[in-house]
Amino acid sequence: MLKHPEKRDFPVSQVRRYLEPGPIVLVSSRWAGQSNIMTLGWHTVLEFTPSLVGCMIAGGNHSFHMIRNSRECVIKWPKWQSPVTCFAASWT
Repeated sequence: MLKHPEKRDFPVSQVRRYLEPGPIVLVSSRWAGQSNIMTLGWHTVLEFTPSLVGCMIAGGNHSFHMIRNSRECVIKWPKWQSPVTCFAASWT
């Protein structure tokens, strides 16, 4: 019979490093004469053709309000040479 390893508690503060192994990207925004840049830890590919990337920016974040008002942002993967310009099309 297969023996299962013993389960043990794992600190919640350390779980994030296993759930978010993807690269950190930079999101820049500009609205009403102000510019802002933030790191983004949650993003995913939603569609390949046409290209569609999903991301989550909390409503309490300064960038959220700037992107929502301007309806656009730029996502930059630090290892890539060219940034990706995105247009905010939907809000939930």
